[in-house]
Amino acid sequence: MLDPSLPLYNQTLYSYASHNSIKAIQVTYAYEERRLAKKKVETSPFNILSYNRVILFNTMHVIYLSLVWYFLGPKTFLFHILYSLTMLMLVDSTNYVEHYGLVLKQLNKDKP
Repeated sequence: MLDPSLPLYNQTLYSYASHNSIKAIQVTYAYEERRLAKKKVETSPFNILSYNRVILFNTMHVIYLSLVWYFLGPKTFLFHILYSLTMLMLVDSTNYVEHYGLVLKQLNKDKP
């Protein structure tokens, strides 16, 4: 599987950030499914919510955002979303610059 943190050639930062976020969630969920399969956890709704950390943490995040909306209002909620997206873009832009154009240089054509 291709590393989701590697930007494709000529890919824009915004395209990379959205692609990286989606692929990172997919890779993490697949890893969590393999972890639960190794532990032989039953696939009942309660067990999925209790043992699948990806679903559990995303559920906790939705509850947290709901509480922010309820107690602090929609302006604070919007600020929190924009702040989170800004931080995500900062991390992804750093990752983009660090990984863009990484190509193995072949020193000797006889020995790859």
